[in-house]
Amino acid sequence: IVWYGNWSNTQKGIIKTMINGLNNSSYYNINSTYNDSTNLSVLTKDNNGSPSIYVGTETSDTNYSQSKTLSDAKVWTLAKTNLAGNNGITLVLTDGSVKESSGFLTRYCGWHYWGSAGTYTAKYSFIGNPLSNRGCNPQTTKSPNGDTGVDAMISVIAHEIVEAATDPDGKGWF
Repeated sequence: IVWYGNWSNTQKGIIKTMINGLNNSSYYNINSTYNDSTNLSVLTKDNNGSPSIYVGTETSDTNYSQSKTLSDAKVWTLAKTNLAGNNGITLVLTDGSVKESSGFLTRYCGWHYWGSAGTYTAKYSFIGNPLSNRGCNPQTTKSPNGDTGVDAMISVIAHEIVEAATDPDGKGWF
């Protein structure tokens, strides 16, 4: 995870608990039914043969090194600071003050993509905090964890993790 902007420990805890909760869950396990072109599962498996997912390394950028308006290229620059490896997914998560110039809050709530990183293809995703924007945050006054922006991000994070794992280069669904 790349924590871009200012995040409280509570906010980080909500997101990390959700991601770690996906490990060996029936929700994430459904993805084991997807195979690549060589008929191998697209998911990394743990020692028990179950699809595994967990929070690995994390970095924080509280100085907004790429500015408070991110282009897709700047998201890739941030993702490259904390690449998750060949089987990982780097999540670039932004606080509510950050805008993304290619369509965040107007065309989408998050996205995933890939980039060449040495000898492997790096999977990464952008998910921003929508605060009270109704397009990405239908619960603008109450939410399960008392943080409407972060709670809205949870659904998008789960969605983007699944897509990045099963369709990392955006060519799988037609």
